Amino acid sequence: MIKLQYITTPRGPDCWRRLVFSGLANTLLGQLLHAGCGYFTSARAVFRCKGSPWRYSVVVALSWLLQWHALVNLLRAGLPRPQAVAFLMPLMALTAYGMQMRLVFR
Repeated sequence: MIKLQYITTPRGPDCWRRLVFSGLANTLLGQLLHAGCGYFTSARAVFRCKGSPWRYSVVVALSWLLQWHALVNLLRAGLPRPQAVAFLMPLMALTAYGMQMRLVFR
């Protein structure tokens, strides 16, 4: 027979800080790993040339800021979140490809 263990949430006065910090830290770590894998994939499979990791990092940061700003503006305009994301995905993919092609992998 298998015993199920339940995951409990932390308790105490600072429990929300631990939950928020762990969520932010995990998000940041995931984004950094995604960016690193994206650089190697783009360099080897997409553009087939070596680019500048520093420029790629700048392009990724600019892309994140642009996506965030565009999503916030669409949500403020009253567009529901799923439609806003669906609208932005192809635009951001084309923008990221163009920025990488012109700035990183020349």
